[in-house]
Amino acid sequence: MPLWADIPQNCLSRGLIPMQLFRPGDIASEIDAWVDSALAVSKPKPSAEEFEALLTQWMEQKNQVKTTIRDFRETIAHFNLPYLALPAQTSKDTALQVFINMNTNSKPLSQYDIIRAEIEGVKGVSLDDYQHQLNATHPNIQYYYELPFLILATSALIQNKLPNQKGMWDMSKDEMVNNWDKMTDGLSKMALLLESQGIPDRDRLPTNAVLAVIAALYVYIPETLDQRGKFEILLKKYLWSSFFTNRYENAAATHAYSDFVTLKNIIEGKQKKDGVPWDESDVPVLNRELHPLATEDELLRVGWPKRENIRGRAILGGVNN
Repeated sequence: MPLWADIPQNCLSRGLIPMQLFRPGDIASEIDAWVDSALAVSKPKPSAEEFEALLTQWMEQKNQVKTTIRDFRETIAHFNLPYLALPAQTSKDTALQVFINMNTNSKPLSQYDIIRAEIEGVKGVSLDDYQHQLNATHPNIQYYYELPFLILATSALIQNKLPNQKGMWDMSKDEMVNNWDKMTDGLSKMALLLESQGIPDRDRLPTNAVLAVIAALYVYIPETLDQRGKFEILLKKYLWSSFFTNRYENAAATHAYSDFVTLKNIIEGKQKKDGVPWDESDVPVLNRELHPLATEDELLRVGWPKRENIRGRAILGGVNN
């Protein structure tokens, strides 16, 4: 796709020439064949009036196209095109990361750009259109963090992958598209929950590590009022515990994934190997022995919340709440 790209006549009528005709090597016969095919429909027939004049005109057009191809080939042949050759057994993750690191133009490609191109190539859907629709329908989500990151991190967690670069590469892109409505619904509910807790935007958010976790957990929370109310209380405990403990001061993605898995087990009513249901004491961030709440002295020493300070912004959010 598109089909016309494989038809010389349709290419030339759009003022286009396929890139393979500009590659190095002796491909004169291939160029002649393509030009003849592209101009075949306009070649005059011997029975036509003023055949010789029309044929001369057609030959001039043919030479002009071949000259254009020759000039472009000459330019490309003498242009310095740096490249890095990777072994055939190089993994996809490594190749993509090398490509991103080497792309040093004025606007380097991000991980989201690569995944977007992969989805559009495989699924034939525009991730940009999906994102713009999400932003138009739920404009408050963007106030908490960049949409591309939230989309990828939440999608990764829904597929039980780490909300980091590796997890985003590893997740199924087909499944990501299939889960799009669930993911967007989770993100919208996440934004509403944070707003209800007195955290209106990114500048007053103690840590962004909680965003994808909450959004992904909403996918598994039932819509029945009693159940949703019960588990939203659990989410609030998780939220404020994340702010007033040291849980997310390092290795945030790994810790977020661990908390997410345990919270998901509680929401789904799963049992541990010994047959005992999962409960709040199993969630690392809610375990006060592992992660005690900040003491009064620690809170008195925190920095000004204008800086990216988890505890300082947590205090500000608590006051707003």
